[in-house]
Amino acid sequence: EARERGRNGGIASGKARKENKLIKDRILERMGESDWDTMIDNLIARAQEDTKSFETLRDTIGQKPKESVSIDAPTEIVVTRKRRNEHRDL
Repeated sequence: EARERGRNGGIASGKARKENKLIKDRILERMGESDWDTMIDNLIARAQEDTKSFETLRDTIGQKPKESVSIDAPTEIVVTRKRRNEHRDL
């Protein structure tokens, strides 16, 4: 069952990658070099006025800050997990 699910997931992943590549290729073929320059200039102008556009531009160029969570606890926290068949006699 796990093998079948893995296989089906792999097939679906391949199909999604193929579709995304097709979309990307079609967008790129419709846009000329000058279109890219105009689009980038517009993105930069919008980023100077709008926080969401700034974050999109920042994330696109790989400058997204690391998302992390830190917990300061005054005492040690211990997490235990009860085994499913802990009370079964062997």
